[in-house]
Amino acid sequence: MKRSSGKIKKLDKYLIFGLGIIAAVLVLAATSKYGAGLSPDAVAYLYAAESFKDGRGFLYFGYSTPMIQWPPLFPAVIALVSALGLSAAAAARVINAVVFGLTVVLSGFWFRNHIRFIPLAITGTLAVLLSVPLLTVSGYAWSEPLFVFLVVSFLLSTEKYFIEGKKKSYWLSALFAAMACLARYVGVIGVLTGAVLLLLKEGRITSRIKEAFIFGLVSGIPLSAWAIRNYIHSSTLFGNRTPSVYTLGETSDLAFRTVMQWFIPLRQLDERVDFNLALWTAVVLAVAVLAIIAALIAIARLNRLKKWNRVNVAAWSRQNIGPVLPAALFVVFYCAYMVYTASSVAFDRINDRLMCPVYIPLIFLMFYMLDNIPILFYRYLKNRVLNYALLVLAALWLVYPACGVYRNVERGLLYGIGMKAETGWTQSELMKELPVYAKRGAIYTNFAERTYAHAGIFSEYVPRKGSLPEYGLEAFLKKIDKGGDAYLAWFEREGMLQTLLTPGELEEYLILEPVFKADDGVLYRIDAR
Repeated sequence: MKRSSGKIKKLDKYLIFGLGIIAAVLVLAATSKYGAGLSPDAVAYLYAAESFKDGRGFLYFGYSTPMIQWPPLFPAVIALVSALGLSAAAAARVINAVVFGLTVVLSGFWFRNHIRFIPLAITGTLAVLLSVPLLTVSGYAWSEPLFVFLVVSFLLSTEKYFIEGKKKSYWLSALFAAMACLARYVGVIGVLTGAVLLLLKEGRITSRIKEAFIFGLVSGIPLSAWAIRNYIHSSTLFGNRTPSVYTLGETSDLAFRTVMQWFIPLRQLDERVDFNLALWTAVVLAVAVLAIIAALIAIARLNRLKKWNRVNVAAWSRQNIGPVLPAALFVVFYCAYMVYTASSVAFDRINDRLMCPVYIPLIFLMFYMLDNIPILFYRYLKNRVLNYALLVLAALWLVYPACGVYRNVERGLLYGIGMKAETGWTQSELMKELPVYAKRGAIYTNFAERTYAHAGIFSEYVPRKGSLPEYGLEAFLKKIDKGGDAYLAWFEREGMLQTLLTPGELEEYLILEPVFKADDGVLYRIDAR
């Protein structure tokens, strides 16, 4: 069987672009009623975009200090699109819908170029379109969709240079790696992957070291410049990080379970039966090893019977290492980095959002493997019997993620996504009163993200204890001393940051006068002592 040629038929192109359009429509449909999903990070991106568009630079939501926790690319893109007349939230919704569609198209061409059996390549593209983790992050005003698109672009460029050696692909690879770093700090994994691949490339060792060094330098310059800017403003490169509450074993288990959930209904199995993931994983691996041994025995038997033309293993490996190695290395490096980092510093619990960048490389590797299995038996099993058998299995598996996509879109239409779905907050009497007082002066609160999600107000947080000076009490008192009306909306709800100063603690330094009381909190007028 010959590998698919570089030329793709018009019909295949139309089909791939059609799947991309469907992907964008799914995101727009899920967010059509309530808008892009919001979370604390999402609100921070939107505020940074607004402040950048207003000429104030990238500011951190909740404190109006320079943003250092995240890189600037996604807020910059939101600001650019919102300049067309859209709100920041509407711009983020459109951006992520379009980017998800483009990611599906890019993946489709990637699969079509390397998977010999065209129906299987299209099925792989459908697996990207019907990805629950990718659709989930695309429904939020998050940077992950843009990051995933840049990762796929990076992998394609790197692979092309690794195979063909064209300088254009080399510089594109460095460019996409640099942009990935400016979308999310974990983009440094792209820089590492590219450098390692260049060292493994054929050629003189001195040339390989030189190429890897220049690649790392070029792709790392933008992030280095951003880190220097952060250090000037905060004396930290990427913000303060507290220790993680998870052990290395726990983060490894979380990462493994998250990825397994993409392929099998792991949560449902846990709920209905006593499902031991470690045991079943061992069973699956044992069956896979036995199947490989059986296949090797069969090949040897067929060779002896002269019913098989011997496979040149070395030639087969050289032919397939180019497409496989970049994706495989990125998956390994990214997962290792995520597992280790999550056990070292505190951030969100490992979930679909954090692991979704490896989804498309994993799908590519899975379908590439399915496409190569029949090669071993091609001259023995005529009429592509095994190809179609594997295609049917892959198509049947698609029912599982398709059901998840349907549920996601339905939930988005009925309830909204993220904080938009918090009905308790939308019914808050204190929240309903805030727009009136926001017109009179600044609003400070212990739930700043919720005031934006449910009242459309960019408020600021009360000061934190034991944090950077710009988030502390002294900086807060300076704001109050500048004059102007100021109010404290204090919500009596669970989930508050425990490091925030309470009204009782603030009264030692300020005069707090209650002006509105509700069942879920109090609104105070703030005056300097």
